[in-house]
Amino acid sequence: GAEVVGRVSDAAGAPVPRATVELEALGLTQANREATTDEAGAFAVQGLPRGDYRVSATAAGYLDSESKQLTVDDEAFHLQGVDHQFPGNEIDETRGV
Repeated sequence: GAEVVGRVSDAAGAPVPRATVELEALGLTQANREATTDEAGAFAVQGLPRGDYRVSATAAGYLDSESKQLTVDDEAFHLQGVDHQFPGNEIDETRGV
């Protein structure tokens, strides 16, 4: 299967560790995949079958990142640089925003 690797950062470009990256399969025969970023904000998802995916990231204390769409069109596909940046400032958890 294919592999997708990338990095999640905040609006200032700093890495966001422990963010959840979801690849949502847009076809009926595909399976959704999830990964968690490491301390450098990096993630890797392996074993992806061909198809279209919506990629998004979430992390505690941050607004959700904007979804991106990608197409895996080859079983040997290796895509680097699927980067996500959280918009604006961190959520103020003390106010419950």
